[in-house]
Amino acid sequence: MSLVSFWSLGSERRNGHKGRKGQNTPDMTNRQQRLLLFDIDGTLIHSGGAGVQALKSAFQERFGITDDLHDIEIAGMTDSGIVVRVLNEHKIPASNENMSVLLDSDVHFLS
Repeated sequence: MSLVSFWSLGSERRNGHKGRKGQNTPDMTNRQQRLLLFDIDGTLIHSGGAGVQALKSAFQERFGITDDLHDIEIAGMTDSGIVVRVLNEHKIPASNENMSVLLDSDVHFLS
């Protein structure tokens, strides 16, 4: 449940690009690209349990639920899959609203 983000440079073009009627056009390939890697099961980084703590805080804030999530299999699951499972366990509808609020709150507690 960790998010790893880094920047990489886009590929560079050696020559200018000819546009309509032989005019030179700006080279749009020299730009930065952002790559986001979602490391759900801890294979890329170790977050010290930050993801689980953020999720527990989100459930406490939204529903007053203090669940240690020990009954929930987290490894290999997406955040939304974990949220659905916890909501179902507590007999709370897994509505779009509940999902959206919890996932937004989860990201807030991660930051």
